Amino acid sequence: MTGRFESHPEYDLWWALSDKAGLRTMRIVKAAGGSERLFLMERDELLGLEGVSDKIAEYIIYRRKAWDHGAASDRLIKRGIRFLPFTDPAYPKRLLMTNNHPFALFVKGDLPREDRPAVAVIGSRECSEYGRACAAYFAAGLAECGVDVLSGMAIGIDGIAQQSALQSGGSSYAVLGCGPDLCYPRANEKLYRMLCEHGGLLSEYGPGVAAQAWHFPARNRILAGLSDIVLVIEAREKSGTLITVDMALDAGRDVMIVPGRITDPMSVGIIRLWHAGATPASCVEDVLNVLSGKGFSLTENGETHPGRMDDENKLPLESDEDLVYSCLDLYARSAEEVMERTKLPARELLRIMTQLDLKGLIRETGKGYYIRTILIPEGGNG
Repeated sequence: MTGRFESHPEYDLWWALSDKAGLRTMRIVKAAGGSERLFLMERDELLGLEGVSDKIAEYIIYRRKAWDHGAASDRLIKRGIRFLPFTDPAYPKRLLMTNNHPFALFVKGDLPREDRPAVAVIGSRECSEYGRACAAYFAAGLAECGVDVLSGMAIGIDGIAQQSALQSGGSSYAVLGCGPDLCYPRANEKLYRMLCEHGGLLSEYGPGVAAQAWHFPARNRILAGLSDIVLVIEAREKSGTLITVDMALDAGRDVMIVPGRITDPMSVGIIRLWHAGATPASCVEDVLNVLSGKGFSLTENGETHPGRMDDENKLPLESDEDLVYSCLDLYARSAEEVMERTKLPARELLRIMTQLDLKGLIRETGKGYYIRTILIPEGGNG
């Protein structure tokens, strides 16, 4: 076929909704010279295209026989979904410049702004209290400085980061492995609604397409492509998070990591990335400095400069509660160690710890061992 590519909104939508094509979507339509040409091709012509087998040719023919553009367009309108083929001027420029960008996006809400820096905050679903704290701290601090926070709306680091960004008055955008009209996972329904109102949900899958395991590695390339920096908080040795990192590197994006304890299983993937050349971030300023080096001019929304995480936990506590609370951190500490540090009698220490536990500020992780907890504002469970 000729190298000329022609876009046609009606047939672009038809092809974008042909979900079984998967990652071959772009290759096949480009080989055909456009979605309209693909729609009109005879079976023999289809088989002459690179990547089109008998099965795919039959599927394409089946899909166009059942095609109803009016019904498909109405469905998008009713569900508040915007359709953006890659030829649309509004298609994100960052993503368009990457290899293997999706043929089209389905968007509910807004798109990330082209004039703002974007940082993807990703990490483990089974995160520790330390990971939760880091996700909340970095996302809130970045959002307060006008950085769009992106992630995948998953349980754990993703959801906590996005919720914290929104609660800080910033914007956040989720890239989904299902249609943008579906909330997955269901546990993040409140966060989903918040993103619809104060950010956006993006997917290469059309309305009603359920989440599938193979969708998520594919969606990670979109998340990486939309970001200027990928910030990783906690990752096991064999973590799906590392797939996003690989795709970020392929797209020429900077990868930053939040260090953890070397003995923690959640740090194994982080240490691996560190050895591979990822840049460590110990505070929000570290991320802002890298963004500044990319030409972004960042200003703070508030009067206070985003500090280190230790400065974020100024709570209205009684003096004895503050004494005990200050002896605990995000890694478990024994009651005996706290008693030795505070010089409080055992009965008094137990009373204070019970008060802090009732306030949701600490919790017991094992018999006699306590950690601080991170309170995530109402709006989703992360």
